[in-house]
Amino acid sequence: MKIAPQNGWNPDGEEIKAQEYAAALFVEELNCLQHQNVILFTNLETWAKPIFEKAGIHYEERSSDFILATATYGNSKIIVTKRTKMGLNHQHCIDELMQEMV
Repeated sequence: MKIAPQNGWNPDGEEIKAQEYAAALFVEELNCLQHQNVILFTNLETWAKPIFEKAGIHYEERSSDFILATATYGNSKIIVTKRTKMGLNHQHCIDELMQEMV
């Protein structure tokens, strides 16, 4: 989420409603920053997919253990990943990211 409580945790209903402007903000960030790789540690269904659809960004779903989808916007490669649990060995996640990154 682009907007979340200051003290952490997940956004409440009002904060979720405010996300309607997140697509425009996300595109503006992509245009301004022009990163080669953008990694979204989120999820596809409830955040990335609606943002991509509002922003007109085409994405391709992936069938991996960690990477959910990839997209391209300008010169940026966008990689959507699952959120993993703390304390796990994340080497397989790093390996998958390294294969996708530009």
